[in-house]
Amino acid sequence: MNKYTKRLSVLSSETDSHKRLKVYSYLCNTQELANDHAINLGFGYDRLIQTNSAWVLSRLKTKFISTPVWKDNYSITTWHKGMNGLFSMRDFTAHREGEENTPIIIGTSSWLIMDLQTRRLLRAEHVLGEDIFTKAHHEDAIEEPCGKLIFPKDMEKVTSRKVVLSDIDMNLHTNNAKYMEWAFDILPIEVAMEREVDEFQINFNKESKAGDTIDFYIANPEEDKYLIEGKRENESIFQTAITFK
Repeated sequence: MNKYTKRLSVLSSETDSHKRLKVYSYLCNTQELANDHAINLGFGYDRLIQTNSAWVLSRLKTKFISTPVWKDNYSITTWHKGMNGLFSMRDFTAHREGEENTPIIIGTSSWLIMDLQTRRLLRAEHVLGEDIFTKAHHEDAIEEPCGKLIFPKDMEKVTSRKVVLSDIDMNLHTNNAKYMEWAFDILPIEVAMEREVDEFQINFNKESKAGDTIDFYIANPEEDKYLIEGKRENESIFQTAITFK
């Protein structure tokens, strides 16, 4: 099964004040989709946990061409598109029901396998063998891989928060979607509430765990663009660049 599709309907609990699908909600859906597809390909959670390892999301770039809204029926399709060094590449597209030839969201992501005991990164082919190559579908939703974000050093510190129980996933670290929820919470409220997202990129640099204190920094280098970084004692935990329409 080289591609995997799930049909969804936008729930009221997934929307913002303008009934648009929130980035956080979309990421919750895509991570479930990626997990389901990996299981179908034979390299999902159950196989990796036998070697005490797990997939972790490292980088993600997504463009919202037309944001779905409350009650919209839509589908998300994903596929594993091969390796780029240590990274396993996975792309996504979303389409409204009946408009399967016109994507409304496109994205590309980079995943790594982590040893859950040592927290070290493992080569996917050493864990999964040739499956990681032979089961790839070589098609691009976004051709260019999500790269490393380089941020200015003079960003403004705006707040801090502790990682709490509701942030933690079954791998005992902060769930990837939570970082985007945090980022939107510290944007100027008139921006976060009123503006529609065009695209975003996020780098997950280090994991964070329950009880960690994260300091948040922000910059607005362009009218429609915001840079947000979360640090733990000056160590970068995540960086995201969000552009609005």
